[in-house]
Amino acid sequence: MNKKKKTVAIVGRFNFPFGDAASTRVIGIGKILKSIGYDVVYIGKCMRTDDPNCLSGNYQDFRYFNIPNKPSLVNRAKQVMFSGKMTIAILKEKAIACDIIIYYGNSATYLQPLLKYVKKNNIKLITDIVEWYDPVQINGGKWSPMFWDMNFAIQKLIPKCDGVIAISSFLQKYFIEKGMTTIRIPQLFDLDDEKWKFDQVSSFDQKSLNLLYAGVPAKKDSIDIIIKSVKKIVDQGHSIKLHLFGPSPEQIQDVLGEERELLKELGQTIVFHGRINQNEIPENLAKADFSVLIRPNMRYANAGFPTKFVESLAAGLPVIANLTSDIGLYLHENTNGFIVTDNTIEALVKALTKAINLDHTLKSKFKAAAQREAEKSFYYKKHIDNFDAFISKII
Repeated sequence: MNKKKKTVAIVGRFNFPFGDAASTRVIGIGKILKSIGYDVVYIGKCMRTDDPNCLSGNYQDFRYFNIPNKPSLVNRAKQVMFSGKMTIAILKEKAIACDIIIYYGNSATYLQPLLKYVKKNNIKLITDIVEWYDPVQINGGKWSPMFWDMNFAIQKLIPKCDGVIAISSFLQKYFIEKGMTTIRIPQLFDLDDEKWKFDQVSSFDQKSLNLLYAGVPAKKDSIDIIIKSVKKIVDQGHSIKLHLFGPSPEQIQDVLGEERELLKELGQTIVFHGRINQNEIPENLAKADFSVLIRPNMRYANAGFPTKFVESLAAGLPVIANLTSDIGLYLHENTNGFIVTDNTIEALVKALTKAINLDHTLKSKFKAAAQREAEKSFYYKKHIDNFDAFISKII
């Protein structure tokens, strides 16, 4: 088999190439495929309609074509309903003769036309699945059309594909039990990417323990537990700063609800940095002492795997987190972070107290250990051989 003559199309409702967790994920998979000799083309969606390079172009030597994401609600609804068919239209229009399609996502409306298309054209179809939400994560809960669409895809349609790339052991086990050829690939990063090659940076605040949270909490992360724990540490007389990248003060107030006055009480202890460019994230992560990630022990948290955990370790930032999903495979107590025994304020305060008692030398050792773990576990080149074997089973 001459892999160099084979083409893989990676498709889905990801914003490409403009950075988010989804685009980072599919770029990592694409780099693995390229390393083992495949040509890779992407079909995602275009978020920046003001950018002439949004609809098509070349990014890091990958061709891409995007479905325009028009601003009106009607057009966005059409895209959700018909993006699978739109993707197929691009495959035909651009004469992309692919041997394998990798679908990133878990939508039945997207998968149904793809399943028909690959069967008709003798193409292998693989699903890259990174989440399985609980009803509480979706507007409308268990009665939401989105929830039914997702569940139907996961339970009925994905098992009809030729293989599954699962981001977590939870999802890997589920699809193995369905009799599917499955591989677990965590979130990845490219050690050789320029954004990870930054000069040594100084701490946000030499006199305080600097904690960092990056992302938009929405309904995933227990940012309220983090803030309340920080308040207890402050009340004990310790100097601590919580640096927030992504969420606005208004979003945090909404999460805190009736306890929104905590923001005023904490004052300059909470530092809002706003949203920053994806390329600036690693250098800013490195300025903190620990990132903090707290999630409830629910299906969505165990099925997914947090990108911010990988980015933290890759930037040499130790992590304080409770063990959901596969975090326990990579977070080592008193080595590259601290394990929070459960998602409660009391448990997090105990872990934060350990962090406060570290001296500068130990913090440096934690940072070095974090980076070593990232290079060992999340650098895409470490997964090439296993992925090659996975693809060979499907082909």
